[in-house]
Amino acid sequence: MSQHYLRSMLGLLCFLALGCAGPNQVAANASRVTLAELNGSQRADAFQKLSSLPAVLEFRQGDRVPVSLMFDSELATLDAPDFIMVAKRTFYVLLRSDGPPLLSRDGIDFAERRKNSFFVGFDVRRPKQTRMRIGLGIWPEGTLKP
Repeated sequence: MSQHYLRSMLGLLCFLALGCAGPNQVAANASRVTLAELNGSQRADAFQKLSSLPAVLEFRQGDRVPVSLMFDSELATLDAPDFIMVAKRTFYVLLRSDGPPLLSRDGIDFAERRKNSFFVGFDVRRPKQTRMRIGLGIWPEGTLKP
């Protein structure tokens, strides 16, 4: 093998190793913010950390977060109240610019193992009015536990 070829291959390997950090490494170097900090007196600082990606947002067990359901359509509108999401356990969300958010139970392991889900269906029962059902499964219960 020529020295030039060997140096080129080593350079390429170093570039790939540095440029392709996995999500766990990205999370380890990311700024961290708790939901309590976003609601606290230093919320501007917390929001600044969160807006500089990558960032990890921590939800603690019992945290309550108002959620607005967004519906974008020129065909229909949605008349819905805000919902409240309650954290069943502490979990972490890795926000990154090069991919979708990832979840973790411990704030360290952000491996993409679980399959999230989305569905749309209709509940048609007499004498009740037909109801559209929309489901969103984020780390659904009953799936493989890490």
